[in-house]
Amino acid sequence: MNEGAQWLGRPGASGFDRNYFSALSYSHPWAGKWGYTAELAGYSRPNVATPATMTLLNAATYSVSPRLVLDAGAYFAVYGNLPRVTFFGGVTYSIANLYHLHPAHRPAKN
Repeated sequence: MNEGAQWLGRPGASGFDRNYFSALSYSHPWAGKWGYTAELAGYSRPNVATPATMTLLNAATYSVSPRLVLDAGAYFAVYGNLPRVTFFGGVTYSIANLYHLHPAHRPAKN
């Protein structure tokens, strides 16, 4: 679960508007190197002129290696002024393992 707040400037006016972001995510391995991710996310209404939005994300993931993951899927608009469906693809590559810097995570030396 993720929560956040945004303060939005008002072009040509003083002050700011604000909205809130919420996301509830779920991931699960399928078989072998395949996995599944789902997310329900949205923004609250920042002002009376801008409606709130909500999307539902569904994606498949494939782990090429422990450091390289490919994903592809779609966002579906639940409500708000959004495209009905948006397709995406992505690549995630881990460039560093920060856990090995901590003494509790170092392997024993023989």
